[in-house]
Order: sequence, then C-alpha cells, then structure tokens
Amino acid sequence: MMDGEAALSEFKALCARYVSGIESLHHRAEIFAGMTISQFDELGDSAYSVTTAIKGFFEKVHEIRHEMEKEHEN
Repeated sequence: MMDGEAALSEFKALCARYVSGIESLHHRAEIFAGMTISQFDELGDSAYSVTTAIKGFFEKVHEIRHEMEKEHEN
C-alpha cells in the first residue's frame, strides 16, 4: 500500500506535468482564440472536465478525512 508521502509525490508530479503542458500552449493562444464556436465549446468542455475531476477528487478526500476524524473522536 502506498504511504502518504509517496501519494503526495505522485499527485504533485501529475500536477506539475499538467501545468507544464498547459503552459506550453500559451504561445499558441491565438490559434485557440481563432477556433470555431464548436471547437471553442469543446475546449471549454475539456477544461471543465479537468476542473470537475480535480474538485471531485478533493471532495472525496475531504469526505474520507472527515469520516476518519469522526471515528477517532469516538
């Protein structure tokens, strides 16, 4: 089983790769700005799905952590 430090390292590495990938697109912002409406909608949908996945992950972690804290109180 993975310990907390290893899990944190894995998550941070994933975030760093994601941020690096997004930053590498900045020099092509004009291309994205010139997309058709349907392409721009797909771009927005993709960005939303990433945001939703991250939010869902943290909500799950928070919920589990809250349950663990309640168990320790009892």
